[in-house]
Amino acid sequence: MSLFRQHCLALLNLFFGVHWVACRSLKDLKAKGESTREGPPHYSPPGRLVSNCRIWSSFHRRPVSTRVLQICFVISICYQLAGCGQQENSDIQKNIEALSDEDLQVRFEAEMALSQIGERALEPLIGLLQEEEIRTRKSAASAIVQVVKTINDPEVTLQVVSPLIMASSDITSAFPRDRDTQEMYGYIGMVLNSIGEPALIPVTEAFASDDVRIRRAAARTIPQMWNYDQEIFFLAIEDDDAVVKTIAAIETQSALSKADVPTRGRAVKPLVQALKSSDPNLRGAAGGTLGRLGEPALDPLLEVLFSEDQTTRLFAGGAIGGIVGTGEDIDLLHRAMDPVLEVYEDKESTPESRNQAAIALRSILQNVSDPSICERVSLPLIDALENESEELGLFAAGCLGSILSNVSDPEIGRRAIKPLIERLADPNEVLNVRAESANALGKIISANRSLEFVEAAMPPLIEALQAEPQILRFHASHAIGDIASTVDGPELHRRVVPALIDSLQDNDRIVLEHVLESLGKVLAISEDRTLALSTVDPLIQVLENNDQRVRERAAWVLSEIDTTSAREALRISGVKRSPPPVRNY
Repeated sequence: MSLFRQHCLALLNLFFGVHWVACRSLKDLKAKGESTREGPPHYSPPGRLVSNCRIWSSFHRRPVSTRVLQICFVISICYQLAGCGQQENSDIQKNIEALSDEDLQVRFEAEMALSQIGERALEPLIGLLQEEEIRTRKSAASAIVQVVKTINDPEVTLQVVSPLIMASSDITSAFPRDRDTQEMYGYIGMVLNSIGEPALIPVTEAFASDDVRIRRAAARTIPQMWNYDQEIFFLAIEDDDAVVKTIAAIETQSALSKADVPTRGRAVKPLVQALKSSDPNLRGAAGGTLGRLGEPALDPLLEVLFSEDQTTRLFAGGAIGGIVGTGEDIDLLHRAMDPVLEVYEDKESTPESRNQAAIALRSILQNVSDPSICERVSLPLIDALENESEELGLFAAGCLGSILSNVSDPEIGRRAIKPLIERLADPNEVLNVRAESANALGKIISANRSLEFVEAAMPPLIEALQAEPQILRFHASHAIGDIASTVDGPELHRRVVPALIDSLQDNDRIVLEHVLESLGKVLAISEDRTLALSTVDPLIQVLENNDQRVRERAAWVLSEIDTTSAREALRISGVKRSPPPVRNY
């Protein structure tokens, strides 16, 4: 029997019991001819039937057996009500223990039962938040959320904020990956949202704690508290602990990007300072947030773009690229690009400064499609590729791959193709320069679709498929797939497919995935059925590869070919087809 039904039955019994005692006493008095009124005959106070002292005094004039029976009846009712309280405590304890069960359904049912009990379940649930097992604490937090929803009283709910922060203090990291931890933070957010502004008090107190773990957990609450008091963010970003700052930068990226200009301007200084930290996670988080602050962050970032620390320069360049965005604001783009381009073109500058300028240009221009700007930047980059050092050539090749696809002047593309092919084909060239050159060739040729460029670039790209360094084979296979799937030509397909089939023997999983991806792209647009059939047997062999993702890619290509032998091989192998994700290299 449920606890609710037990209470109802006990109260019902008590009502009928009292009514029976009163009626029995009244009947006895009437039998003796006594009045049931306290005052004069005309006075009859309503609702006082069982309060008349004469009625209750008649109880003492009854037979002993009647009095004993009535006393026992009342005692049984009281005992039943007491039993309901004991039963409720027993149910709370039983459900508290069930929250640690391995069965998810058992834990869920326990949470629902505790939510029905209400406020009395909060205290033992808060105690459960101190358990060592994270899964148990998460279940307790989930149950607390359900109880809070049932009670719907912010004052009662407020008492669980500090225990929840404490419960998550030892599992707080800048980048939580496990599901239990992420759900724990989600439950804290739900409780804070239900309380609103009054939750600022315990959260602010948590930031004043000497325990850094509690401050880290409190930093997770910034998104819920942002609309009530933005000072919470500044408390966190100016904390002595790098993890607290990192969490603050991550959690406020979206909110700061929508904040007013004064707030964004105030946030720039501590974030730029965090950009100079020795902690790589803090640098990355600060750079990502600065990139969303817009114009107020641009000039401070340009000041640190050529600082002594290479990592700081790298993140500053990325943040500037984020501010410029798609390049639609031409004035903002020029403010970011002009000083960087000036350093890059100045051959009197140190090689390190020019390298950093090239990196920054790549970040600034990666989403810019304005042909005039791309052409302006292309010429000094091509000059560096033709004449400058290996390192400058590396960044020039990478940057050219991002912008030359937007250049409409074929002469600029033709001038860039030659040094890129030379760097790719040179076995003595720095490996990364060769890899970036292959990547740039794939982007430029697939965008321009020039058969002239294809004829010049395809031989070194096919040769690179068999090169020893993995990164070169990786970029070459990707470039070949981009070119052959966009440039229409049966001769090109008959030239590329055998080279990709040979690469199906590659022992590197990443390279093999991209070879399969490129092969699928080419076969998808090729009308040569004989060419497609030539790939079936090699692909069937790949179905036996040890790596699951490689097998799934091979199954995807076979399903696209759709022959009897391919379908039979897929049926026997049982491998599921998995098309490659959309990539942007």
